[in-house]
Amino acid sequence: MQRWSPATREQIGQAPVLPGVGLRPDSPTLAEDEELLDLTGRRGFPLLGGVAFGYPAARALAPSTVPSKGRGERRLFAWDRWKGALYLDSFGGLGVGLWREYVALMASVNCFDAFWPSLVVRRRRAAQAFWTRLSEQFSLRPSGEGGAILRADDIVVAQPRIFTRTLAALGDVLRFCACEGARAAFDVGPGVAVRELAELSVPTSDPLYTDESPFTSRRVWVTDDRVIQGDFVLEQAVARLDIVRAGTTQHRCRAPALGSPRLVRYLEDQGAVCVAAPSVSAPPTLVESLRGVVGEDCLVMRREHEMPDGALWLGLLPREMLPERAQSLLDFEGGAESFPTGLRLVHWPLWSWKDMELVAVGAWHDWKLILWSGEGGLWVYANMPEQMDFVAGELGTWLEILAVEDGLAEAERLRVELAFPLDAHLQRGLIAERLGLRPVPECTDRLVSSYEGQDLWLRELIAPLGGSFCVVRCDTSERALRLIENVREVMRLETVAISAWSESRTQLSQTLGREGIRTISSNRQWWSDFNDSDAHPP
Repeated sequence: MQRWSPATREQIGQAPVLPGVGLRPDSPTLAEDEELLDLTGRRGFPLLGGVAFGYPAARALAPSTVPSKGRGERRLFAWDRWKGALYLDSFGGLGVGLWREYVALMASVNCFDAFWPSLVVRRRRAAQAFWTRLSEQFSLRPSGEGGAILRADDIVVAQPRIFTRTLAALGDVLRFCACEGARAAFDVGPGVAVRELAELSVPTSDPLYTDESPFTSRRVWVTDDRVIQGDFVLEQAVARLDIVRAGTTQHRCRAPALGSPRLVRYLEDQGAVCVAAPSVSAPPTLVESLRGVVGEDCLVMRREHEMPDGALWLGLLPREMLPERAQSLLDFEGGAESFPTGLRLVHWPLWSWKDMELVAVGAWHDWKLILWSGEGGLWVYANMPEQMDFVAGELGTWLEILAVEDGLAEAERLRVELAFPLDAHLQRGLIAERLGLRPVPECTDRLVSSYEGQDLWLRELIAPLGGSFCVVRCDTSERALRLIENVREVMRLETVAISAWSESRTQLSQTLGREGIRTISSNRQWWSDFNDSDAHPP
């Protein structure tokens, strides 16, 4: 049976490939990976229409397998910059069609002689009606294998992407998107040139397309020879994308030194937005703390070319101007402005919890609220699983710790993770000294001390409320057991929390149980593990 048409073979044979990415014997999609490599003439894994195909091309971006109800496990097979991870089920489906059909579709799109980068359109409501009206407006007709591509002379559509050959066609599509209220962004690819400038200028004329919220906005202008896309945070231009015949250049505001190079890389990867100048009243020490991290202006570390609301934001803003991700955290059930933990909104951004007053200074993804309490340090509320955690004394310290943790996760290192309460009379740093660990100054402040050594990463946190605790990451459960033996020589140890994502957690839990140590399964909200009665055994 012929699996690939001659046209598809020719298209993939000439398509670009990801450099330096080879076949992996441990791939869960090894047979499919081999088939892809044969199609490219063993040059590498194909990059088609913004989709990187093959497990080795996607492995660093998502878990290798995920459960699938009624269909066993689904296996990682591709990464779409807008859809995210694409997993292959036992029937050969990718969630966007059968995998060979989808590869053929993207190969056909990839060879379309599009002069301008594709426009990716996302519409939350009545999505299919939008594509139907677009097809009618531009007289698009089915094309490609299976008719999955819609085409006119200067426009090709492969949902959610729209490809155009001319500036006139691109302008018409943008006007249509603006009228429909659709969200659109240019997919310029990862290789775009970036220039950092002290300040940005954008056209003063009315834009052809605008996507606005109280916090961020994106505006697009089309001139005689170029497309200009401007991204704004609180009306401050933070990025400008210039698309011309010769290629694409991104202009960004030059970022101040935020801390270690590791932290800068982390914030760029996360897509962080930091607003130093407060729009609401706040304690002077908090304003000083924020400006110590961010500087005087609005700082945006953009994740590639998405809207700059990112995965992490920091700052003091009126509630109605919060980023969309943060707004979802405040969707209280039943109208009561409090969470099950007892965390209660007094008036934005002031919160009350136990005997503490806290100020909301940011959000992490769409499920963690970052709370500052002055002398009480920095706390994080997670609405999944509705727990509080004490994380550091200062904002900058916590960010540096996040950067270290992210680097370990990226490298798949030190995957055994646990924590235990500290004896109140134990000398600070004694455990690290006994283990021969080195201090990590940028991850240390008045309430947290961080240390590192051979295959060990350790933090001691002096919580102002409740008990203090120690968090450890190491390479094996054997090393974890040796560490615990060392700790038991200087203090009484009755309980250990083991991360629910920790490698060898069951084996470690059973071994500790035989030693008379109680273990609990942790969601990595470590403070709650030792100060919250809702902690459950694994």
